Amino acid sequence: MPSLSVLDEETVNEINANFSVITSTLDDLSEGLTFADFVTSYIFISKNIENTLNYLQDGIVSLTAQADKLEKIFTSSPLQVSFYRAHPQTIFVYRDAIRKFSDMIRAIVNNLYSNVSTTLAAYIFVYETLEKFKLKTPFILIESNDFIANDLNNFIFSIFDKLGEKPKYRESNAQVITYSGIDIKNPLSLLIMGHETFHVIDKQLKVFESFCKATGFTSSNCCEDAFIDIMSFIYFGPAYTYAVQNHFQKRYPLSGNSHLEMNIRMSILETLISTLNSSRKSEEKISGFIKTLEGRMDEASKAKAKGDKQLLDKMMDKDAVGFITNFFKSMGIAPYNEFTENIEKRDVQRKTEYIDRKKIIYMLKNDIPVAVRPVTLLNTLCETGYIDKIDSGLFVSSLKKWYVWRYYEKSKERQGTPDC
Repeated sequence: MPSLSVLDEETVNEINANFSVITSTLDDLSEGLTFADFVTSYIFISKNIENTLNYLQDGIVSLTAQADKLEKIFTSSPLQVSFYRAHPQTIFVYRDAIRKFSDMIRAIVNNLYSNVSTTLAAYIFVYETLEKFKLKTPFILIESNDFIANDLNNFIFSIFDKLGEKPKYRESNAQVITYSGIDIKNPLSLLIMGHETFHVIDKQLKVFESFCKATGFTSSNCCEDAFIDIMSFIYFGPAYTYAVQNHFQKRYPLSGNSHLEMNIRMSILETLISTLNSSRKSEEKISGFIKTLEGRMDEASKAKAKGDKQLLDKMMDKDAVGFITNFFKSMGIAPYNEFTENIEKRDVQRKTEYIDRKKIIYMLKNDIPVAVRPVTLLNTLCETGYIDKIDSGLFVSSLKKWYVWRYYEKSKERQGTPDC
């Protein structure tokens, strides 16, 4: 390398100092991500967190290698040094992004470990839903201010998207579902996480894409989210509508550009709930909330809602409900109305551990955890109005009891032990 001027040598020292900060930040981050003593009784949770930690450690190694490469580039010639001297913000932005990344990773990892007890019911709920669709997709639950599903790759490394060359990282098929820390103890939040779980299912099995190809429907991000609403309703039943309304009541009048307007989304669920012959009171409550939403809409929102309704009508005319129902059946999954008519009744008749819906409420009111399917439990709580009264700890205990019972039954099935 040609000899450097005194000014250039000072600049090189500054460059080295900045990259020293970057390297030490990543080294400290890597050392701080060790939780060797962590263990839970739920192997899938422990494994998912362990795999995520390994993924993050690999990512830190890649970032360190990238930083070393960039440092050599910036100090490789007088031309590069003089470029930095004229544009120092390039390294400052990169250094600050590394520090921001490190703070984010620390928060994520600490959150993963410390919040397992808080998120246990949600982990069980998401795991069971994915398993029904024969998916073993690894996932983690991260506290945020909203419910969103994302790829682990994008969730972790998108911070570097605008910094030019992206760091090289190991591709992972793991998914992240974020949840509202304010709402997570409310049992209804599980159904909102169920919506995000169906985003994962749709991504893995390409259900909406298949619908569009089969029917000639023109794809739309807004309609894709409405499609997920329909999938969630057909699987979870009327309790999903109750949860969505509860969720929207905390957020209206904002809807977001990537979603249908709230009143249109609620109108889908109003239509679907009427097909299940639910109580007139439930329909009236939804109708009243739709009127409230519409009363708060400005002219721009009303115009968007009109366009949303036209898109939705086109999708429904292509028989989205029938397509989803047939897809469920092809996977061996009963839609909610058939689930209550067949599977719930069979459970009560064949399994001494199972109880009917009246006994579910009786036991819960007497602080006794109930081992019943999550869909049955949530709909029973919503139908009786007990969803707003049940202690969150009792609800979690019920899901834990069901999880233990269900996987005991599955182990008997694998061993060929006949049902009792």
